[in-house]
Amino acid sequence: MIKNRIVQTLIDNIEAVRTLPPYEHTPKSSNPLLPISTNSIKKMTLVLDLDETLVHCSLTPFPGYTEIVELSTSNGDSSPSHSIKIYVSYRPYLFEFLEYCSQHFEIVLFTAGDQQYADSILMRIDPQNRYFTHRLYRQHCVPVTTSTQAQLYVKDLSALGRNLSHTLIIDNSITAFGFHLDSGIPIPSFYGQANDSEFFGVLNILDAILRFSSLPECREAAFDVRNNLKEIFNIESQVFPKLPREVAGQVIQTE
Repeated sequence: MIKNRIVQTLIDNIEAVRTLPPYEHTPKSSNPLLPISTNSIKKMTLVLDLDETLVHCSLTPFPGYTEIVELSTSNGDSSPSHSIKIYVSYRPYLFEFLEYCSQHFEIVLFTAGDQQYADSILMRIDPQNRYFTHRLYRQHCVPVTTSTQAQLYVKDLSALGRNLSHTLIIDNSITAFGFHLDSGIPIPSFYGQANDSEFFGVLNILDAILRFSSLPECREAAFDVRNNLKEIFNIESQVFPKLPREVAGQVIQTE
């Protein structure tokens, strides 16, 4: 059962989420990160993380890597560029997963990684732009300082310019969507395991959401994907048990 498989994912991130500053104290984007949707068919927006969600990458070889991507880097001055090797493993069934999702969702790739690095990987995954409608990178994240003085990059779903009731995110770190916990499907981190099958569980959830949203009584304004995800994962109450989020944040900030 997928809920059992994500327990460790929640435990690994739960303390970090609790140290995030209140959302209202974070910088906001002046303009939506995404252009106005021109889709005649209204699709929900599915935000996908890259590292440890879709792929695992390393600067050193690791068991299970399947490809080597060369990335040219420079210091931005007159010094010559040099090439580094990135060892890559794609999560099993990645392309089947993306094929399904691209048919039913507007897919936004949103990574906290560097754009040049991310694009070098995405060019291997989606060279013809079949899957990803939009790409967002570290510069589109919200930089925050936690109550423990850690520097983090958080993905603000409110800044996308999409209806939050029709937006969901899949990420191996709940901290990445820490301001929108009820919008997320947490997925265990992928480190190159050949026997990984997490996409099957996620696809079951996505399929159930799509079928539920198509019911006559759930169409348009009546449907809110956050209600479905809250019923499945209930992340918010696990991170902030018994206390409203605002109160929990104040307690954390003053400790």
